[in-house]
Amino acid sequence: MTEPQPRAWVLNLDVEHELLQPRGYTRGAAMAQQLRAAADRCGLVGPNDVVLGLDEAPPESAAGMPGDAWCATPRALAILKRAGARVPDAPPLDVLRRVNDRAFAISIDPGPLSSRYARTLDEVRAAVGAIDGPWVLKRGLSFAGRGHRRGEGALSDLEQRWCDNGLRDGFGVAVEPLVERVHDYAQHGFVARDGGVALGNPTVQICDAHANWQGSTLELESPDARLTESERSALRRSALRAGDALSNAGYFGPFGIDAFRYRHDGSERFNPLVELNARYCMGWAVSGCPRPEK
Repeated sequence: MTEPQPRAWVLNLDVEHELLQPRGYTRGAAMAQQLRAAADRCGLVGPNDVVLGLDEAPPESAAGMPGDAWCATPRALAILKRAGARVPDAPPLDVLRRVNDRAFAISIDPGPLSSRYARTLDEVRAAVGAIDGPWVLKRGLSFAGRGHRRGEGALSDLEQRWCDNGLRDGFGVAVEPLVERVHDYAQHGFVARDGGVALGNPTVQICDAHANWQGSTLELESPDARLTESERSALRRSALRAGDALSNAGYFGPFGIDAFRYRHDGSERFNPLVELNARYCMGWAVSGCPRPEK
Protein backbone atom coordinates (compact mmCIF):
# COMPACT_ATOMS: atom_id res chain seq x y z
CA MET A 1 0.00 0.00 0.00
CA THR A 2 1.29 3.45 -0.92
CA GLU A 3 2.01 5.68 2.05
CA PRO A 4 -0.20 8.80 2.10
CA GLN A 5 1.54 12.03 1.22
CA PRO A 6 2.45 14.06 4.34
CA ARG A 7 0.12 17.00 5.01
CA ALA A 8 0.32 20.33 6.74
CA TRP A 9 -2.64 20.70 9.10
CA VAL A 10 -4.39 23.59 10.77
CA LEU A 11 -6.43 22.03 13.56
CA ASN A 12 -8.74 24.92 14.38
CA LEU A 13 -11.00 22.80 16.56
CA ASP A 14 -12.33 26.03 18.09
CA VAL A 15 -13.75 27.02 14.71
CA GLU A 16 -17.23 27.75 16.08
CA HIS A 17 -15.76 30.67 18.01
CA GLU A 18 -14.11 31.87 14.82
CA LEU A 19 -17.34 31.56 12.82
CA LEU A 20 -19.14 33.59 15.47
CA GLN A 21 -16.50 36.33 15.38
CA PRO A 22 -14.68 35.96 12.05
CA ARG A 23 -12.78 39.23 12.50
CA GLY A 24 -12.55 39.58 16.26
CA TYR A 25 -11.82 36.14 17.68
CA THR A 26 -8.50 35.76 19.49
CA ARG A 27 -7.51 32.35 20.78
CA GLY A 28 -6.37 32.47 24.40
CA ALA A 29 -3.58 30.44 25.98
CA ALA A 30 -6.01 28.09 27.74
CA MET A 31 -7.83 27.29 24.50
CA ALA A 32 -4.52 26.75 22.68
CA GLN A 33 -3.51 24.26 25.36
CA GLN A 34 -6.82 22.39 24.96
CA LEU A 35 -6.33 22.25 21.20
CA ARG A 36 -2.84 20.83 21.53
CA ALA A 37 -4.26 17.99 23.62
CA ALA A 38 -7.20 17.44 21.26
CA ALA A 39 -4.92 17.39 18.21
CA ASP A 40 -3.40 14.15 19.46
CA ARG A 41 -6.85 12.57 19.84
CA CYS A 42 -8.54 13.51 16.56
CA GLY A 43 -6.77 10.75 14.58
CA LEU A 44 -6.26 12.84 11.46
CA VAL A 45 -2.57 13.62 11.80
CA GLY A 46 -0.17 11.10 10.29
CA PRO A 47 3.32 10.38 11.65
CA ASN A 48 4.97 12.59 9.01
CA ASP A 49 2.36 15.35 9.01
CA VAL A 50 2.95 18.85 10.36
CA VAL A 51 0.51 20.75 12.60
CA LEU A 52 0.50 24.53 12.19
CA GLY A 53 -1.04 27.37 14.12
CA LEU A 54 -0.66 26.02 17.65
CA ASP A 55 2.87 27.36 18.06
CA GLU A 56 4.31 30.82 17.52
CA ALA A 57 6.06 30.07 14.21
CA PRO A 58 5.11 27.47 11.59
CA PRO A 59 7.83 24.91 10.91
CA GLU A 60 9.71 25.27 7.64
CA SER A 61 9.08 21.59 6.91
CA ALA A 62 5.50 22.50 5.84
CA ALA A 63 6.75 24.14 2.64
CA GLY A 64 5.36 22.42 -0.43
CA MET A 65 3.09 20.06 1.51
CA PRO A 66 -0.60 19.76 0.63
CA GLY A 67 -2.51 21.77 3.20
CA ASP A 68 -5.65 20.78 5.07
CA ALA A 69 -7.69 22.17 7.96
CA TRP A 70 -10.24 21.00 10.49
CA CYS A 71 -12.40 23.71 8.93
CA ALA A 72 -11.03 25.65 5.96
CA THR A 73 -11.76 29.17 7.18
CA PRO A 74 -9.89 32.17 5.69
CA ARG A 75 -7.76 32.31 8.85
CA ALA A 76 -6.77 28.64 8.51
CA LEU A 77 -5.94 29.09 4.83
CA ALA A 78 -3.79 32.13 5.67
CA ILE A 79 -1.78 30.04 8.14
CA LEU A 80 -1.17 27.41 5.47
CA LYS A 81 -0.12 30.06 2.97
CA ARG A 82 2.35 31.67 5.38
CA ALA A 83 3.93 28.27 6.00
CA GLY A 84 4.41 27.67 2.28
CA ALA A 85 1.97 24.76 2.16
CA ARG A 86 -0.28 24.21 -0.85
CA VAL A 87 -3.52 25.97 -0.01
CA PRO A 88 -6.64 23.92 -0.82
CA ASP A 89 -9.72 25.23 -2.56
CA ALA A 90 -12.38 26.03 0.03
CA PRO A 91 -15.96 27.33 0.32
CA PRO A 92 -16.51 31.03 1.17
CA LEU A 93 -16.80 32.09 4.81
CA ASP A 94 -20.48 32.95 4.50
CA VAL A 95 -21.19 29.41 3.32
CA LEU A 96 -19.27 27.95 6.28
CA ARG A 97 -21.24 30.11 8.69
CA ARG A 98 -24.57 29.14 7.15
CA VAL A 99 -24.10 25.36 6.93
CA ASN A 100 -22.61 25.02 10.42
CA ASP A 101 -25.55 26.84 11.98
CA ARG A 102 -27.98 24.40 13.62
CA ALA A 103 -30.75 25.99 11.56
CA PHE A 104 -29.32 24.29 8.48
CA ALA A 105 -29.58 20.76 9.91
CA ILE A 106 -33.09 21.42 11.24
CA SER A 107 -34.14 22.67 7.80
CA ILE A 108 -33.06 19.31 6.35
CA ASP A 109 -34.91 17.25 8.95
CA PRO A 110 -36.30 18.36 12.35
CA GLY A 111 -36.39 14.68 13.25
CA PRO A 112 -38.77 12.69 15.43
CA LEU A 113 -38.27 15.17 18.27
CA SER A 114 -39.53 18.04 16.09
CA SER A 115 -36.57 20.28 16.86
CA ARG A 116 -37.29 23.97 16.34
CA TYR A 117 -34.96 26.86 15.60
CA ALA A 118 -35.85 30.13 17.29
CA ARG A 119 -34.47 33.53 16.27
CA THR A 120 -36.19 35.64 18.93
CA LEU A 121 -36.80 35.25 22.64
CA ASP A 122 -40.56 35.01 22.02
CA GLU A 123 -39.94 32.12 19.63
CA VAL A 124 -37.78 30.37 22.24
CA ARG A 125 -40.54 30.79 24.84
CA ALA A 126 -43.14 29.39 22.45
CA ALA A 127 -40.99 26.39 21.53
CA VAL A 128 -40.25 25.62 25.19
CA GLY A 129 -43.94 25.98 26.05
CA ALA A 130 -44.83 23.34 23.47
CA ILE A 131 -42.64 20.72 25.17
CA ASP A 132 -44.24 18.55 27.85
CA GLY A 133 -41.26 17.71 30.03
CA PRO A 134 -37.58 18.65 30.16
CA TRP A 135 -35.97 20.49 27.28
CA VAL A 136 -32.53 21.44 26.00
CA LEU A 137 -31.51 24.69 24.31
CA LYS A 138 -28.55 24.75 21.95
CA ARG A 139 -27.00 27.89 20.55
CA GLY A 140 -26.83 28.03 16.77
CA LEU A 141 -23.05 27.64 16.78
CA SER A 142 -21.71 25.47 19.58
CA PHE A 143 -19.65 22.33 19.92
CA ALA A 144 -18.51 19.58 22.30
CA GLY A 145 -21.54 20.01 24.55
CA ARG A 146 -20.86 23.72 25.09
CA GLY A 147 -23.51 26.35 24.51
CA HIS A 148 -26.26 24.07 25.83
CA ARG A 149 -28.84 24.77 28.52
CA ARG A 150 -31.18 22.23 30.10
CA GLY A 151 -34.36 22.90 32.02
CA GLU A 152 -38.05 22.17 32.44
CA GLY A 153 -41.11 24.37 32.39
CA ALA A 154 -41.07 28.08 31.59
CA LEU A 155 -37.78 29.92 31.08
CA SER A 156 -36.31 31.47 34.20
CA ASP A 157 -34.87 34.99 34.17
CA LEU A 158 -31.37 33.49 34.02
CA GLU A 159 -32.31 31.29 31.08
CA GLN A 160 -33.86 34.23 29.26
CA ARG A 161 -30.64 36.22 29.69
CA TRP A 162 -28.70 33.21 28.38
CA CYS A 163 -30.92 33.17 25.29
CA ASP A 164 -30.57 36.92 24.80
CA ASN A 165 -26.78 36.64 24.89
CA GLY A 166 -26.84 33.91 22.24
CA LEU A 167 -29.33 35.69 20.01
CA ARG A 168 -27.14 38.80 19.96
CA ASP A 169 -24.48 36.81 18.10
CA GLY A 170 -26.69 36.84 15.01
CA PHE A 171 -27.55 33.16 15.29
CA GLY A 172 -30.57 31.52 16.87
CA VAL A 173 -31.29 28.86 19.46
CA ALA A 174 -32.33 25.27 18.74
CA VAL A 175 -35.03 23.93 21.08
CA GLU A 176 -35.79 20.24 21.51
CA PRO A 177 -37.11 17.81 24.12
CA LEU A 178 -34.46 16.38 26.43
CA VAL A 179 -34.56 12.60 26.15
CA GLU A 180 -32.60 9.69 27.59
CA ARG A 181 -29.95 8.84 25.04
CA VAL A 182 -29.01 5.15 24.85
CA HIS A 183 -26.23 5.24 22.24
CA ASP A 184 -24.66 7.99 20.13
CA TYR A 185 -23.66 7.48 16.50
CA ALA A 186 -22.03 9.37 13.66
CA GLN A 187 -21.82 9.07 9.90
CA HIS A 188 -18.89 10.87 8.30
CA GLY A 189 -18.56 11.84 4.68
CA PHE A 190 -16.96 14.04 2.07
CA VAL A 191 -18.67 16.31 -0.47
CA ALA A 192 -16.66 16.61 -3.67
CA ARG A 193 -16.39 19.86 -5.63
CA ASP A 194 -18.72 18.37 -8.28
CA GLY A 195 -21.34 17.44 -5.66
CA GLY A 196 -20.54 13.77 -5.29
CA VAL A 197 -20.93 12.42 -1.75
CA ALA A 198 -18.69 9.69 -0.30
CA LEU A 199 -19.48 8.10 3.06
CA GLY A 200 -17.44 6.20 5.60
CA ASN A 201 -18.66 3.47 7.93
CA PRO A 202 -21.04 4.34 10.78
CA THR A 203 -19.35 4.87 14.13
CA VAL A 204 -20.45 4.69 17.74
CA GLN A 205 -19.54 7.76 19.75
CA ILE A 206 -18.61 7.49 23.40
CA CYS A 207 -19.80 10.71 25.08
CA ASP A 208 -20.06 11.89 28.66
CA ALA A 209 -23.22 13.16 30.33
CA HIS A 210 -22.72 16.61 28.78
CA ALA A 211 -22.29 15.29 25.20
CA ASN A 212 -18.52 15.74 25.25
CA TRP A 213 -16.85 13.30 22.86
CA GLN A 214 -14.59 10.75 24.52
CA GLY A 215 -13.88 8.36 21.66
CA SER A 216 -15.28 6.53 18.63
CA THR A 217 -15.39 2.94 17.44
CA LEU A 218 -16.74 1.34 14.29
CA GLU A 219 -20.40 0.44 14.74
CA LEU A 220 -19.86 -3.05 13.30
CA GLU A 221 -17.23 -3.66 15.98
CA SER A 222 -19.58 -2.56 18.79
CA PRO A 223 -21.98 -5.44 19.45
CA ASP A 224 -23.63 -3.71 22.42
CA ALA A 225 -24.54 -0.73 20.24
CA ARG A 226 -25.21 -2.43 16.89
CA LEU A 227 -27.63 -0.54 14.65
CA THR A 228 -30.67 -2.31 13.30
CA GLU A 229 -30.93 -2.50 9.53
CA SER A 230 -33.65 0.16 9.51
CA GLU A 231 -31.53 2.46 11.71
CA ARG A 232 -28.47 1.96 9.52
CA SER A 233 -30.51 2.75 6.40
CA ALA A 234 -32.02 5.84 8.03
CA LEU A 235 -28.57 7.06 9.06
CA ARG A 236 -27.20 6.59 5.55
CA ARG A 237 -30.20 8.34 3.95
CA SER A 238 -29.81 11.27 6.32
CA ALA A 239 -26.10 11.55 5.54
CA LEU A 240 -26.73 11.51 1.79
CA ARG A 241 -29.47 14.13 2.16
CA ALA A 242 -27.13 16.25 4.26
CA GLY A 243 -24.37 15.89 1.64
CA ASP A 244 -26.71 16.94 -1.16
CA ALA A 245 -27.97 19.91 0.87
CA LEU A 246 -24.40 20.98 1.63
CA SER A 247 -23.46 20.81 -2.04
CA ASN A 248 -26.55 22.81 -3.03
CA ALA A 249 -25.54 25.45 -0.46
CA GLY A 250 -22.09 25.79 -2.03
CA TYR A 251 -20.15 23.66 0.46
CA PHE A 252 -17.58 21.01 -0.39
CA GLY A 253 -15.22 19.14 1.91
CA PRO A 254 -15.54 16.85 4.95
CA PHE A 255 -18.69 16.63 7.03
CA GLY A 256 -20.35 14.50 9.66
CA ILE A 257 -23.79 13.98 11.10
CA ASP A 258 -24.61 12.88 14.64
CA ALA A 259 -27.46 10.55 15.54
CA PHE A 260 -28.69 8.76 18.65
CA ARG A 261 -30.93 6.01 19.91
CA TYR A 262 -33.15 7.13 22.79
CA ARG A 263 -35.88 5.93 25.14
CA HIS A 264 -39.38 7.34 24.90
CA ASP A 265 -42.57 6.04 26.55
CA GLY A 266 -40.88 2.76 27.44
CA SER A 267 -39.53 2.00 23.97
CA GLU A 268 -36.36 2.79 22.06
CA ARG A 269 -36.41 5.10 19.05
CA PHE A 270 -33.84 6.50 16.64
CA ASN A 271 -33.03 10.07 15.65
CA PRO A 272 -30.89 9.87 12.48
CA LEU A 273 -29.90 13.53 12.21
CA VAL A 274 -29.26 15.42 15.43
CA GLU A 275 -26.39 17.64 14.32
CA LEU A 276 -24.54 18.42 11.11
CA ASN A 277 -20.92 19.57 11.13
CA ALA A 278 -19.52 20.90 7.86
CA ARG A 279 -15.89 20.18 8.72
CA TYR A 280 -13.83 17.30 10.03
CA CYS A 281 -15.15 15.76 13.24
CA MET A 282 -13.80 13.71 16.09
CA GLY A 283 -14.10 10.11 14.95
CA TRP A 284 -13.91 11.02 11.24
CA ALA A 285 -10.64 9.13 10.79
CA VAL A 286 -12.11 5.99 12.40
CA SER A 287 -14.89 5.79 9.77
CA GLY A 288 -12.55 5.04 6.89
CA CYS A 289 -14.18 7.69 4.71
CA PRO A 290 -12.10 8.28 1.55
CA ARG A 291 -10.30 11.60 1.68
CA PRO A 292 -9.04 12.95 -1.65
CA GLU A 293 -5.64 14.58 -1.92
CA LYS A 294 -5.87 18.37 -1.93
